[in-house]
Amino acid sequence: MPRPKRSPPVAAPPTFTPAEDVNAMFFKRSRHSPTPGDLFAVNMCGKRWVIGRVISNNAVGLTANANLLYFYRMEVEDPFDPTATKTPIAPDLLIPPEITNNLGWTRGFYLHLRNVPLQPQELLPRHVFKSEVYAENDPRRFIDEYGNPTPPPEPGLFCGMSGLSSYTFIDDALSIALGIPPKKD
Repeated sequence: MPRPKRSPPVAAPPTFTPAEDVNAMFFKRSRHSPTPGDLFAVNMCGKRWVIGRVISNNAVGLTANANLLYFYRMEVEDPFDPTATKTPIAPDLLIPPEITNNLGWTRGFYLHLRNVPLQPQELLPRHVFKSEVYAENDPRRFIDEYGNPTPPPEPGLFCGMSGLSSYTFIDDALSIALGIPPKKD
């Protein structure tokens, strides 16, 4: 007589705890190496889930091979429900695109959900980052994610800050966008 098939175990949502230096909740440290198409979640103050996406992992911040991330405006009750974060996702962003390293994952604040290949309609037409180091009329004032000079952004196009953003800087930007006072050191 054949054995009955077992249902796969239902994974319990991970637990999280408050962090001292950021509003993002701590899940657990991860060795996950972000790749383009990765969807991840950040929980702000134990109340609001923010969904993020890895757009590229060959952007140039202060170093090569940095991650270009989007953080979406959409509200999600349960990020572990695949229908809540179904793709394609229109690039309606909560904050400008950010270039960062892997510390959001390795420090335990970004929770990997799954990887879904990116589609062209999910991307902004171009990425623009502003450098405060150069004068307004200097062609190096605005760059793309690879460090190449680019024209200033058109009205309505997000413009991020050039360089590598730390997970704490991103936490402050998310907090401000959500009306949460940023944590101070």
